[in-house]
Amino acid sequence: MLQVRAREISRVNGRSFAQMTASRLLASSALIPVAGLLALMPTQAFAQDATWDGEANTDFENGTNWNGNVAPGAAATARINNDAIANQPVIDLAQTTAFTFVSGGSLTINNALTSTVITSGTGVLTINAGGSVNGLVSIGGVSPSSNAGTINGTLIVGGSVMSNAGSVTGPTTVNGGTLNLNAGSNLADSPAVDFSVNGGTVNVNTIDTVGRLTGTGGTINFGS
Repeated sequence: MLQVRAREISRVNGRSFAQMTASRLLASSALIPVAGLLALMPTQAFAQDATWDGEANTDFENGTNWNGNVAPGAAATARINNDAIANQPVIDLAQTTAFTFVSGGSLTINNALTSTVITSGTGVLTINAGGSVNGLVSIGGVSPSSNAGTINGTLIVGGSVMSNAGSVTGPTTVNGGTLNLNAGSNLADSPAVDFSVNGGTVNVNTIDTVGRLTGTGGTINFGS
């Protein structure tokens, strides 16, 4: 039998989540706009932008692949926004940027990326086994993303589909879209770390222990 185990169940409107049906938490939904998230970001981080053009190959660290022929540094914002480019970026060597926006095309991570990563539009994020993001990951837009590695930080799903078969060390929040918990999924299970469902859908296709289950809406479906 496939299930989610929660170390602590919060109460909503006087009822515990255990008293609610498995398929429906609450009728309401709450969305946190990405714009609100961006409003909280330091404005100086946007001073240095690098936009991917894939001129030479798929190497993220190769300056030739970025407009201006300079790869984004630790204080820069990396932008990946073009589906039509044949060479989409791949991280095979550890990288650090302030922010990484994927609004078109794709970013594949096979090593460590230290950054706040935000997908939107048709952007796709793929974290393979052995890859990691050290920072917040926010999934939106219309194209599916996946994690088979490690997110060392917070995961927010606000749109599209995120399939998780890896680890998330911080809180996980679903405000919209779909989160699939597949074989290998390992969400944070500390009682102090929230797994919050405020909207959207969570499909549980494996056994995964979560810390504290909270939320204001959305749907949880359990596989069999």
